[in-house]
Amino acid sequence: MLVNDYRPMGFRDIVGQPMPVSILRDASRNPDEAPRCWILHGPHGTGKTSLARVFARSLNCLVQRPDPCGSCEVCRSDSSFSPFYTELDSSVVGNVSSIKELKEELTYIPANTNYRVITFDEFHLAARAAQSTLLKTLEDLPSRIFVLICTTELDKIISTIRSRSIELQLFITAAQEISDTVLRIAEQESIEVSPAALEKIVSASGGHMRDAVMSLDLYRTSESEQAFLETLYSYEQILIYTLFFMREGDREKFRHGLLSLSSGVLEFVRRDLCVVMRNALEMLASDGEFTPVTYAADYKEFVGLWRNDLIRLFKTIMSPWTADVFDSDDKFQAFMWSLFCAFRKRDNVASTGSSMLSMSRKK
Repeated sequence: MLVNDYRPMGFRDIVGQPMPVSILRDASRNPDEAPRCWILHGPHGTGKTSLARVFARSLNCLVQRPDPCGSCEVCRSDSSFSPFYTELDSSVVGNVSSIKELKEELTYIPANTNYRVITFDEFHLAARAAQSTLLKTLEDLPSRIFVLICTTELDKIISTIRSRSIELQLFITAAQEISDTVLRIAEQESIEVSPAALEKIVSASGGHMRDAVMSLDLYRTSESEQAFLETLYSYEQILIYTLFFMREGDREKFRHGLLSLSSGVLEFVRRDLCVVMRNALEMLASDGEFTPVTYAADYKEFVGLWRNDLIRLFKTIMSPWTADVFDSDDKFQAFMWSLFCAFRKRDNVASTGSSMLSMSRKK
């Protein structure tokens, strides 16, 4: 799988996380003075366990520090079976008895190992009692052992562990960085990715690098590009429906669509909004002959209802004064509700009797 083949091997390979990378690089430069327990928290697929593995390599590389050379025995070894790195699944070992059994294991340093890194993955799944049992061990860690705790739910880690750890937050990756990485991997693997497929891969990833690479893997094994595009989730169809209900003046359905959009990453909602408007305008300009790659029937209904106001909607959405709308959920929701009031269907506008609305009412 591409996600395994292109897993970061050094700090330079981790994309979109400059602050955590910089801090752990500095820690591996002076490990004897560095904190022994770290918490890496953030959304899935942003590089938490990858960063933990790189940190372990950086501490034990036979050639240089802090950036692993990538060619020595340590750097080429499989992290899953390395004496200097242990990765534990908290859903399996996250109970009191397992933590007690691991107590001696957690303080053992194999021969010929400079430093040992122990990673607890998905630590929010560990029981609170198990976390309390681990606390004493964390307080008495040997000088050559580091514990890295990875989690997507920081609030589920007990405060006493958090107070004894350095917390590093990882964020979703910017769309451009994901696009550049996917293109680089595609080039190295001789995968020809169309602009439409790349756009959908980036949008569907929602800022999670791992998801983007897995989508590229799916793309290269799909029978057709059309089949691939239809399997990916994105905000495109939700946006079509939301704008449809806006024009119809259906307040309740518009509200549900807006809540779905607000729960996502606004940067990627904006990307898909641009896709929707571009496709709709192309269909309008071609007088119905243009067919977007996906959701063709939905676009036909959408353009049919919005035809008279589509260009005005585009100008409003893309105007410079709306550039900061996607900075926060509150701004985005306020902006969309203002559009609802400005563009909702008037009584003198004939209904299209769209199949889209009929279908949505059946759900």
